[in-house]
Amino acid sequence: MTQEKVKMRVLAVLGGWAWAALCLASCSAAFSHGAGSGACEDLQPKHIQAQPQDPQTHHVTIHTGRSSYSPGDTVPVTVRSSRDFMGFLLQARRVSDHQIAGTFVFMPPHSKAMACSQEADTVTHSDKSRKRNLSFEWKAPAQPVGDITFLLSVVQSYFVYWERIESSAVSQQTHLGAHTDHHEQLGSPMPSSGWSREATQSSTPGTACHRTQEPVWQLMGKRGGGSSPLSREPDVGLHPRTLGS
Repeated sequence: MTQEKVKMRVLAVLGGWAWAALCLASCSAAFSHGAGSGACEDLQPKHIQAQPQDPQTHHVTIHTGRSSYSPGDTVPVTVRSSRDFMGFLLQARRVSDHQIAGTFVFMPPHSKAMACSQEADTVTHSDKSRKRNLSFEWKAPAQPVGDITFLLSVVQSYFVYWERIESSAVSQQTHLGAHTDHHEQLGSPMPSSGWSREATQSSTPGTACHRTQEPVWQLMGKRGGGSSPLSREPDVGLHPRTLGS
């Protein structure tokens, strides 16, 4: 091999290393700022040159703090991993049509909100620091959207990532709030017969009680036409006695 050929081969090797270093630096710069808008639809990181790993081999789980929700509710979401990872992309999707739903109202450090369909409907990493356990809070839309699941893509390194890791479905309970309000209304205390207690100013100074109708024993005394121990009104502040007591 001539000296000229050796020189050309060395230059080719050095050029390849330089190109690889440039690509790695470019990927690193893009990766450190989070996923781009191109990943909104398929949750695939576009800034790394790698094939996704087998979904069955991932070491990440998504836990939801609730199994059901009502429109407008907040659902805690936790991402847990047995290994460090650097990047991620998290969304809530409707089970019916896989459209992005809701917004994230709380996110941990080293993460930031993205706007795919609307503001803060997606969360991604803000730097390439090592991560394991992350906690979020997702707020459901005010209008019903049906059952939802959370989808997550995780980047372990520049060449290893898992895409579209899915949580268990969180079902929508559209009548839960109305049922709760009705239950609370049925449990409200009822006023005593003949007396009521109001939060507003009463007709008699110094007391919050006033008569709303004639007590039962006074009516019975009038019907009997004579004096009766039952016709005597009780002292103010005491609960009236009923006929069966």
